[in-house]
Amino acid sequence: MELKNAGHGRSGNRKTLRRMPEIAESDRKVASEIRQGKLNSDLMEAARLGKEVKVEWLIKKGAEIDSKDRDGTTPLMEAAKFGHAGICSILIDSCAKAKGDIKKLIASKDKMELTPLHIAAWRGNPRICAIMIAEYAKAGGNAKELMDMKNIGGDKPMQLVQRSGYRPSSVKTAQFLGSIESLADVIDGEALAMFMESFRECASQ
Repeated sequence: MELKNAGHGRSGNRKTLRRMPEIAESDRKVASEIRQGKLNSDLMEAARLGKEVKVEWLIKKGAEIDSKDRDGTTPLMEAAKFGHAGICSILIDSCAKAKGDIKKLIASKDKMELTPLHIAAWRGNPRICAIMIAEYAKAGGNAKELMDMKNIGGDKPMQLVQRSGYRPSSVKTAQFLGSIESLADVIDGEALAMFMESFRECASQ
């Protein structure tokens, strides 16, 4: 009996040894997922806080620009929410350099079906609205299509800004979106993108 048990022990050890590469690969995969999750979480926080240098560093380290948290929020949405126009540009430019889908990034929705444009409009930030519309049009998207997207309550970005009150920034944002809606009906996407780029340059001065 002792010999049989010893044999079983050796057999178990051999099985474990054979599975060592599989176990090691599983451990590496888990470690990689943890590392990726930390990078993505740090990118979200840096976007929220407006830390441009850190955002660039995290992207170089492999943070996913289109990552989402449990609420479906992306780094671009966080940057739009807290008024960080520079971060918005960095994220979109980095997506372009990586041959990513800029239209998908800008049109991405959270669990409340809010896009970055919805969020920028609600916060009364015409400059960030301009960035979203310009980059969407430059990527070949239809600006009016972006502006017509609705959240879970059926509101377009213009409707959200109208509900946000009569702050000077909200009034300016409403006026801006209204003028773009009118332009989008009469000029093509390339011309609209050029106009939006000019607006961005003026707004940043």
